[in-house]
Amino acid sequence: LIEAGATDPAGGALLTWGTSAPADGGRGHVDNPGVLSDVFVRVGGPRAAETNAATMVHVRRGHVVGDNVWLWRADHDVGGLVKASKNKCNHALVVDGDDATFYGLAAEHTLKDLVV
Repeated sequence: LIEAGATDPAGGALLTWGTSAPADGGRGHVDNPGVLSDVFVRVGGPRAAETNAATMVHVRRGHVVGDNVWLWRADHDVGGLVKASKNKCNHALVVDGDDATFYGLAAEHTLKDLVV
């Protein structure tokens, strides 16, 4: 479980998969795909304290397979319903790569697009 803190993480994402300038240009390889499995990320939730993250997961590589990925911006906490001014998160998943396939992806309640 990856949970956001009070300030945005460096680089804007709670989890970054891949680099911006790998040796293969970020294309990855069909014979050796990257795999993200059983990943759970949340912005907000169990406490009344405010949390923030611009993006939950940022994939910066091609040929990636995701399986059982749950990305949740809290729409409620211990105090009740949460409005847009709290637990700020713009995107659940941002993919900068070709041939990314996700099975069992749940992305909920972000303030902008869920998946980019």
